Amino acid sequence: KKAVVYYLEALKMYEKMGETSQIGKCYSGLGTLYRKNRKFEDAREYLKKALEVFERKKNKASLAKANNELGLLHFDLQDYPAALKYYETSLKLKAELGTTQNIQATYNNLGQLYYHQDNYAKAQHFYNKSLKMASEVKDTSTLAFVHNNLGHLLSKQKKDAQAIKHYEIGLGLFNKLSNENLRKKILENLSSAHARLGNYETAFKYRKQYSQVQDSLDDSFRRAME
Repeated sequence: KKAVVYYLEALKMYEKMGETSQIGKCYSGLGTLYRKNRKFEDAREYLKKALEVFERKKNKASLAKANNELGLLHFDLQDYPAALKYYETSLKLKAELGTTQNIQATYNNLGQLYYHQDNYAKAQHFYNKSLKMASEVKDTSTLAFVHNNLGHLLSKQKKDAQAIKHYEIGLGLFNKLSNENLRKKILENLSSAHARLGNYETAFKYRKQYSQVQDSLDDSFRRAME
């Protein structure tokens, strides 16, 4: 809520000053925040406004970012054809700019898109591209997500032994990032994969760690609400 208030206050100021580029960035920031809070109609409204501003300014870098965000929004809405269109536009703009900045994240997004449409070959293709690029630029966050996603993909294909290898790498990376929410998810994935293989002792070990993280997150939430 504080971040939304900050953007709205900044937006008013930039509108008075006529700072079009900054107005576009505020629209984009608000769109991203609303998407993450699952207020999809508000997100769509602000991201579309951002797109219009960046198109007028011919700001391809910001256009690429806004298109990627719109891709994520339509993915959340399960409008996969629209998501694909926005992701591909983002990649096209980056190619025109001659930049690969954050391209690994868009490849991962495309992997997710194809995974949710049961196109596992294409999902693996884009996960592998993301993995290669993220490794080259040492993007720990994207690496962690891709290893977790590859684990999901392999588990879906009943390849739990291979999936576990990716989950374990992902867990190590999430530990470095100190992201407890994501660590919790991957511990649950590890527990489930080991259980399916009959490794019940190991499955229980990961389930216990999962429960401990969940309890810690619950305690943190309660303290924040006091």
